[in-house]
Amino acid sequence: MRIPLAIGLVLGLGALIPWILAGVWRRREGRRVRDKVATSESASKNARARDGVDWYLQGCSAARAGEMRVAARHFGMAHHADWRLQSAALLTFSALKTAEGDETKLLDQLVQTWHEMREPEILREPVDRLLIDSLVEKDHPPRECSDLGRLAWIVSSPGQRRRLKQLLDEKPQWAAPLMEPAHEG
Repeated sequence: MRIPLAIGLVLGLGALIPWILAGVWRRREGRRVRDKVATSESASKNARARDGVDWYLQGCSAARAGEMRVAARHFGMAHHADWRLQSAALLTFSALKTAEGDETKLLDQLVQTWHEMREPEILREPVDRLLIDSLVEKDHPPRECSDLGRLAWIVSSPGQRRRLKQLLDEKPQWAAPLMEPAHEG
């Protein structure tokens, strides 16, 4: 009678321990990402990137400055360093296809690339969701933005943000992926 009970306890603990450790890891990862986002504005532009999140944040900064080739490189390194940063792959190709400067066509390229990549779910990976949520918490996009619109907001220069707001008001069909669907009721 004791042997089946012991086996049950061992199996139960064998399942419980990884679950607990995964929860601890997720909380620690969340705190690490939020801390990096909180200090990203004060960090040096030339600071050495240590991981995918650092590369991603440097890519956001470069894109906001209109340095699209640099942004593409940083987003590519972010995705290479951490495959879970799926939005970094989308941003890499979007930035590569976008001209330099404040009044770039980043929003156009982001939507086009999203379609070309078969409309991936932007926040599928928890680290992507955590990073983007942390960035928009710091700098709120318009509430009408979809997940793709929120992503566009965090990498957009002031000129592109004005354009995104204009697109949200005018609602052209090509820009629909940047907007939340209208809720009926």
